[in-house]
Amino acid sequence: MAKLDTTGDGNIDMDEFVSFYLDGKMGQAKGKKWTAEMDLLRGAAHRVRAAAHAEFEARIAALQESKQVALRALSTAQEEVVQLTQDKQQLEDKSMSLRAQKEEAEELQEELQ
Repeated sequence: MAKLDTTGDGNIDMDEFVSFYLDGKMGQAKGKKWTAEMDLLRGAAHRVRAAAHAEFEARIAALQESKQVALRALSTAQEEVVQLTQDKQQLEDKSMSLRAQKEEAEELQEELQ
């Protein structure tokens, strides 16, 4: 595989691969050696694809978990809003009741004077 890296940069770029591939297909490379190197390349490509797929699946799983956490937080927030709305209504009702009681007490006090 190191033989394919003709530029010495540590990577096999498209031009290097195409040149190697065409040499083999056109019979300019030694058959068994070329086949062995192609098998190595196929294996490396398979490992890269498998690693990329595993990373993709892991990211999907993490996103799904994040979505579930966000949905639970939203549900909790909605429940809190409902509870706060009910509490507000109860306080308003209590306030109206106390105002009515206060007015009755004031009226009774005026009658007594």
